[in-house]
This record gives sequence, structure tokens and C-alpha cells, in this order.
Amino acid sequence: MTVNLDPSRAPEAELKRAALDALIKSKPGDAQRKKSSVIDAQRDKRGDAMVILASRSLASWLEDTTFVSQLLERFNLAGTSVSEPGKIHVLSAAVDEVPRFDRRRNFYASSEGLSILCGRLGNDLPSPWSEEEVKAGAQPCLEFRLPQVSYTGPLDVDIPLANTVFSNGRSHTLFASLWEANGAQGLRLVEKVEKTRQRIFTEQTSSEKRLLSKGIVACPLVPLTNPRKITAGLGNILRKIDINGESAPASRELEAIIPLLLEQRQKQFGQNDDPLAAGPVGVWALIMPATFARDYPQSDFLEPLNWKEYNPSDESRLAGNTVNVMGRLLAGGCQLRKILSGGGGWGSKQGLLSLDSQTSLAAGEQQDLEDFIKSFHGNRDSAGGIVAPGSYVQFFVEPAALPGQDSKPYFPWSCYAQSSPTLALGTSGAAPIPPQDGLAEAWPALFGAVSSQGIYLSRPDSAGNLDTVASKLDAPCSYTISTTSGFSIPSEGPREQ
Repeated sequence: MTVNLDPSRAPEAELKRAALDALIKSKPGDAQRKKSSVIDAQRDKRGDAMVILASRSLASWLEDTTFVSQLLERFNLAGTSVSEPGKIHVLSAAVDEVPRFDRRRNFYASSEGLSILCGRLGNDLPSPWSEEEVKAGAQPCLEFRLPQVSYTGPLDVDIPLANTVFSNGRSHTLFASLWEANGAQGLRLVEKVEKTRQRIFTEQTSSEKRLLSKGIVACPLVPLTNPRKITAGLGNILRKIDINGESAPASRELEAIIPLLLEQRQKQFGQNDDPLAAGPVGVWALIMPATFARDYPQSDFLEPLNWKEYNPSDESRLAGNTVNVMGRLLAGGCQLRKILSGGGGWGSKQGLLSLDSQTSLAAGEQQDLEDFIKSFHGNRDSAGGIVAPGSYVQFFVEPAALPGQDSKPYFPWSCYAQSSPTLALGTSGAAPIPPQDGLAEAWPALFGAVSSQGIYLSRPDSAGNLDTVASKLDAPCSYTISTTSGFSIPSEGPREQ
């Protein structure tokens, strides 16, 4: 369950009451209860664990024992565990934002608020009390495992925690707590342990559950060019590409297209209507391994934007095309890398493009060094971030216009947090969208988190002999969307106080 809030509209005490009231008003109907019971026959045991995610500005709420106990009591979880009756295990974390679905645009967005998951310890939530191995330099994060994503199969998603220094004085907020029923006095906090990383879902091995789970990787970007063969590059530096038979500086097409694209956007949208119309604009490079480009049907390559005959609706349409195939591209070993710098210059440095080399949160400077060394040993696997001659590259930008109510939705199946339990993990877009009416808006079947830095995807070792998937998604409004049987709102919903 996710509750979207607007902290600017009311004092904190009033906002907390609105959040708790939203939980009461969002009880699932009979159809939802029936679906939940079909998905998980064990749900009659209700669960003994809860995950509470709060947006960065609400991080202090997680340490308000009065508020948390009231929230737990709304869900009536205490007393459900056979081994530990009356005890509830809670994992609390602060993330940048929480997801919401923008009905006006048929698209996922982000907001301030809370996102809550109820489940069972050891199933939906591995024990938060176990010892954790944290590599040196690893960034604090939450780790999710999605059991079934289109094309990629099982997928691990790491999402960075929010920096909460200005909210509670700590670099990040992630802790496990144990609560115990205390008779008429309600719930009391028994134990609390600070953490650095925590996995939320374990992989589901049940074939029935895998069939009930499905997901996509949605990255709404607009192709600017056709795929071009890389003729020169090293490490994460793209030097030259083949343009119509000529080995040209990598940035040549971008230097010609982007000024014209910005000019067309300003004519259509005006500088005040869309911040992307005036620039600057983010650019991403999709690196395709040579074997993938050779075997991939030419007719399936993404159509680039016709910037000479610009039509704003084309941006939304082409971004939707990218959403539909991104999972297939990543599953084939392709890499989506943001261009950090480059263009211009002269001599040997003319037209160079520097690509983001980070593909995991455990990386950073160490990964940069390892990738650089790999390039000298001829190790050019797609996960290593090596720009290899013979591979292909296609350039993308973020769309200036998201789809409207009358346009075709980005997502190819019903994953709008309406009827099925939905997990949404993604990246921030424009400014967070507040509730449309009142102080709070609840999404009973939605759980997830949003990062302003990006999310990190990888295919687990258990996926077998498949191409490596290791990619950072940091394009605005990029999401992994999964409807899953791995979690559910309680079949009875929260109870009134």
C-alpha cells in the first residue's frame, strides 16, 4: 500500500493523521479480497512482518514510536506468527520518493509519502536480524528480487537509500525493529538494529507463483539516431562511429541534431511550458554487442525521431516503443549508459564522448579501474562497460512530452496498481506530484520506491547460462513494474481504531 502526501499543505501532526486515515479509507473491496486469497492461500495467517518506506522529508516519522505503533495496529499483524506469537518484525527505510500513478497521463510518477508492505518473515522479507556482508565502498541500498520480468527472467534491482542528513542527521536511514503486543497497552518497541543493506524479496521457486508474476523494464527514451557501428573506443570513452560508411567523431550527429531539436521544442512548447524545451537535455547511449546487433532483426531496431519534420506526439510514441523493447535489449547484453561529457574539441580529442561506467552500487572507482584494465586484456563483455570496436551504439534523449489521457499508454499490459499487487521501483522525473484531492491519496495495491540517482539491474546467478544483465537505469521516469504474487495487502485491510 502506498499513501501519497503533500508536506507543504499541513503541519506534521495533521499530515500523520491524514496518512492513518487514508489507510482506513483504502480498504480493499470484496473482489480485491477474493483475488488476494487466490494468489496466496497462506494469507489467512496474515503475516508477521512489515516494510515501511518513507520519502526523504518524512524520514523522522520512522523513528516516531507512537506513529509507527498506530500504523502497525491499523493492520492488526500482532499475534499471527506461530513461532513468535504477538511479535512483529519491521524494516524501516527512507528513500528519495515513493511511486504513484498519474491518471492524467497514464504514467507512473513519484511523490512524497509512505509505501507499506505486509508479509511473512523468511518469505517476503528475509530475516533483518541476520549478519550482512557489505563490501568496502558499497552504497546503502534496498535489494529486490523480481521473479519474472519479460525477456530477462528473474531480475535483481538495487535502489539507493536517500541521504537523510538534513532530516535526522544520518547519512541514511535503514533499521530493523521488533515490536511486541503488550496487552491493553498496545504495541511496544523491543529491539532496534541499524542496517546498511537489506533484501526485501527472496526468489519465488513455486511455478504457480512464477506464472502469476510478470514484469517489465520501462525506460521512456526517444531514439535520436539509427544504430551506428563503433569504429574506435576504449574503456568508457566512445571515440568514433561509422556514419554512412565514414568513420566520424562520435558526437558529430548529436552536435547537429540536438540544437535543432531544442529549437523545434521551443517552438512547440515554449520555454515556460516544458523545462526540457529550453535545455539542457540528457543524452543516453545504448551499447549493443556485435553478436546481438548481428542477430537482432533489422526491422526491430528502434525508429529514430524525425527531427526535420518534428511532431511533438512522435516523442511520446517513440518513447513508448522504447519501453516495449528495453527488457529485450537488456536481456541480450545491451547497456544503457548516460553520456557524462564530450563533444566539440579538436585534434585527437575531437568528438569524444565519456559514458557513465557505473553498473552497480558496489562499484565506483574500483569498477572504473577494473574496466580500464579489462580493455587492455581484450575482455569486452557487455557488463564490463567496455566500448568495443565492432559493437553498435544508438543515442537517445528524454521526451519533452509524456503521454496524455487520450494517447496510448506506455505499458503494454495492465500494471497500474489497480487490481493486482504491484511493485514499482524507479527514478524521479519532474517535481513530485502531490495528491490531487486533500492531504493524502492511497493506492491499496501499490508498493515501491523511487530514487533520484537511478536503479541498478542485474540478473542473478540462478538464472542459468544467459547473457549478463548489469545496467544502471537513471533516465527520468524509468521503472521496473511487476505485478506479483510475492506480496499482498492483507485480505481484510487495515482495521479502524
